[in-house]
Amino acid sequence: MTLHPCKPFVLVGMMGAGKTTIGKRLADRWGCPFIDSDERICEETHKTIAQLFDEQGEGHFRTIEARVILALLADEQPPYVLAVGGGAFMTGQVRDRLLQDTYTVWLDVPLTVLQTRLAKSKAERPLHDDLETLYHARQGTYQKAHHRIDVGTMTSQRIIDTIIHTAETYA
Repeated sequence: MTLHPCKPFVLVGMMGAGKTTIGKRLADRWGCPFIDSDERICEETHKTIAQLFDEQGEGHFRTIEARVILALLADEQPPYVLAVGGGAFMTGQVRDRLLQDTYTVWLDVPLTVLQTRLAKSKAERPLHDDLETLYHARQGTYQKAHHRIDVGTMTSQRIIDTIIHTAETYA
């Protein structure tokens, strides 16, 4: 199965949901590029996400994030797999564009699993101290994605197989 040639495939969900890990493996499997919006932001600003949050706050970061994602959608030619930051889908303009021009899949991971993953992670993640609040606040918006996968404690391979099965109906 190859990825739909006309629309990007986008993974959304909470920090620690596995969007980057799964996205890279999906892109490899489909033989198409993988793009991580957070990596693009860091390349463009020459700063980490944590630095951007610390120096200018979340509002400024969300403005940069929206600009980068919207430019990426305008400039990159599909097919490709895109992983967006956990809060990107909360920005109305970004969400509307993703829902219109891409196929979005929400990797829905239980809060307890996210807490365990983030406790083990060495990565700096702004807002991780508010994980439970963010988790509950974002659920309703994530539900707007084209498809939801209840990841639970699935292995990466099972998640990828589920996504590929889902993508077959999209293609």
